[in-house]
Amino acid sequence: MIKRWHFLILSIGLGVSLLPLLSVIASTAIAGAFECTLHEGFANPCIVFGIDVGNVLASMFVAGWLMLATFPVTLVCLLLLVVLTIIKLVQRRRG
Repeated sequence: MIKRWHFLILSIGLGVSLLPLLSVIASTAIAGAFECTLHEGFANPCIVFGIDVGNVLASMFVAGWLMLATFPVTLVCLLLLVVLTIIKLVQRRRG
């Protein structure tokens, strides 16, 4: 029988495995908003409200490489969530 904690664990796994992607998106958005140069080569100065956050943004951007390790986890969690959802819907329909 499928329990709620199955969905909870898979959702947490999916969320954690997507963190490197969110890090890249956030660093790119911040760099774009403050018109800073951001790439994987080295940290460029980026002044945000009087503070240089270039090193932090560069680290966040490079953390995107962790997606190579977490992408399989993302796929497995997503696939299992879809399968469990289909099973749950079929069980409800049968009564």
